[in-house]
Amino acid sequence: MKKFVSILAVAVLLVSCQSNAPKQVKAAGAAVEGSLGEKMKAVEKGASAQFEAFEKVYAEYVDAAEGGDKAKAQSMEPQLEKLYTAYTAAQDSLLRELVYGMKFTELEMNDLEGKPVKLSQWAGKGNCVLIDFWASWCGPCRQEMPNVVANYKKYHDKGFEIVGVSFDSKGDAWKKAVSELGMTWPQMSDLKGWESAGAKAYGITSIPASVLLDAEGKIIGMNLRGEALGEKLAEIYK
Repeated sequence: MKKFVSILAVAVLLVSCQSNAPKQVKAAGAAVEGSLGEKMKAVEKGASAQFEAFEKVYAEYVDAAEGGDKAKAQSMEPQLEKLYTAYTAAQDSLLRELVYGMKFTELEMNDLEGKPVKLSQWAGKGNCVLIDFWASWCGPCRQEMPNVVANYKKYHDKGFEIVGVSFDSKGDAWKKAVSELGMTWPQMSDLKGWESAGAKAYGITSIPASVLLDAEGKIIGMNLRGEALGEKLAEIYK
C-alpha cells in the first residue's frame, strides 16, 4: 500500500485546479461508445461514488487537523487510505475496460513560437509518449512538475517523450512557466484555458492530468503521478 502521506498529496491534486464544466454522462460501462473524451467522462461518473466518499472523510480529516485535534485526524488515516484505495481501484477498473488500448486522439495547436504542431508528430512514432495536461496558474501542476522533469531526464535517452498541452490563456505566462520549471520537451496550446480542445478531446476536468501512450500510440496509463510515473517507466525501460 502507498504511504498515507502520498495519498494526501494525491488528494490535494484531486481536489485542486478543477474545471467548472458540467460532469455529466449517460452511462458507464462496456456499453459506452464514442470518443475518448466521452469514455473518460464515463470513467469519472463510474467512480464518482467512491471519490465522493473519500472526499467527505478527507474534509473531516482536514477540519480535525487544522483544528488541532491530532488524535482524531490520526485515527481517520486508515479509513482514508481504505477509501482512496477503493476509489483508485474503481477508476482503474473502468479505465482498463473502456480506455486502455484506445488510439490517441489527434490534437493540433501552436507551439511556443506560434507555429502549428500536431500530437502525431510524436505519438505513434515508435516511442512512449506522455501527454501532460497542465497550466502555469495551476499550483498542483507546478508541485508535480519536478517529478515529471526528473523522469524525462532519466528516460529520454531511452526513447521517452513528453508533449505538454497547456490550458493557459496567456502566452507570456505559459512561456515563463515552461522556462522556470525546466520543461525542455515540446509544448502546444490553443490558449483557450478550460475551453482548450485538449480538455474536450481527452475528457479532462482537472489538472494536472496525463495520458501515457505506447510506441504505437495506444493508451497504457492515465494520470500517473509521483512514484507511479517512475514505476511505470521503469517497467517499460527495463
